[in-house]
Amino acid sequence: MALKVAVRKNQLELSKKSAAMAIFLGKNYLGQTDNPQVITEPETATADDALTAALREEAAKMEAEDAAE
Repeated sequence: MALKVAVRKNQLELSKKSAAMAIFLGKNYLGQTDNPQVITEPETATADDALTAALREEAAKMEAEDAAE
């Protein structure tokens, strides 16, 4: 764990001079990637709160109006 802390500190210092070195260190020692991970809600998500439900309803009305035109 101490190695990762040291790498993080070095990465910050090196990134001021060499972005390529910072990227290399991050990928090889910290497991960083170029591809962000998309986090989705679990299947058992709770019902929308009142604001979200109202916004969904308004969006549906607007889409219906656009489709009718």
